[in-house]
Amino acid sequence: MKKLLIGLPLFMVLSVPAFAQTDVDVEVDDVTMDVAKHAREHRNNGIKNIVAEYMLEQGDITQEELDALKARRAAVREELKALKESGDEEALAARIAELREERAATREEIKAYIDSHEDLAAIIQERREEVRDRRDQRREERRARRGERGEK
Repeated sequence: MKKLLIGLPLFMVLSVPAFAQTDVDVEVDDVTMDVAKHAREHRNNGIKNIVAEYMLEQGDITQEELDALKARRAAVREELKALKESGDEEALAARIAELREERAATREEIKAYIDSHEDLAAIIQERREEVRDRRDQRREERRARRGERGEK
């Protein structure tokens, strides 16, 4: 076991609120990044995957085309990483602006596709409701834990 705050630089300890500056035994295996998972879930609700699967089932796109899109996204991430590492802020900003325009156009195409397929729209709505219900459940669980600890 490791002590929480032991070995941290002084500025990090001082930036932690006083009520949190306690020696607490923490198992490293118990630390999770569920927050990041929930944030991703909230951000896209898995809609991109739902639409891709639906298009694949309907024959509107092939698996090869999906694989090519994934490869393109990976290439774009690498390109942005290289531009950032090169320090060429102007080229990076220009490429990001291009990608934003492409994304806006793609978003409109996908929105039109969803609007033209009522069953897909229903699947997406159901997924959003599931995510909303899980989010509300997590909030209630946090409130209950705070109540047990006597916090606001």
